Amino acid sequence: MRRLIAALVLASLALPAAAQSLIPFPRLLAGIEAGGRQVVVGAQYTANGWQIYACPQASLVCQLLLVDQRSGSVLGSRNTAVGFLPPAGAKPASAVAANVQALSSGAVSSMFFNNNRWNVTVVQGGVNTVFAVDPYSAGVTGCTGPLCP
Repeated sequence: MRRLIAALVLASLALPAAAQSLIPFPRLLAGIEAGGRQVVVGAQYTANGWQIYACPQASLVCQLLLVDQRSGSVLGSRNTAVGFLPPAGAKPASAVAANVQALSSGAVSSMFFNNNRWNVTVVQGGVNTVFAVDPYSAGVTGCTGPLCP
């Protein structure tokens, strides 16, 4: 029995990073937005985890959070300022990310709110596609790249 347990532990350690459990990006954002206390205005994937810009309601002074993609834990934060907030009544970033992921086969690598729209970058096979997304409907209004619908 001990050999079986040891073999299972070793096998799980040998799994490639892509096969290990990750929190889906929209769910990660929803955890930060929970309760409406924070508005996510941007996010970017880095080698250290997700950098997520989260602002208290109606404030341009925000927190840049470093978030672990496996646990959802905030690993660090610092104050930062942003230039734009989504308008009142806009869909949350988690809904925008979920909609774009449902439309494409790639993975969201970044998203930022700017000029009254979301710009969401999806990567697949090292190639980027950028989706322009309406903040109210979370519908795609424009797209550039090979993954465009």
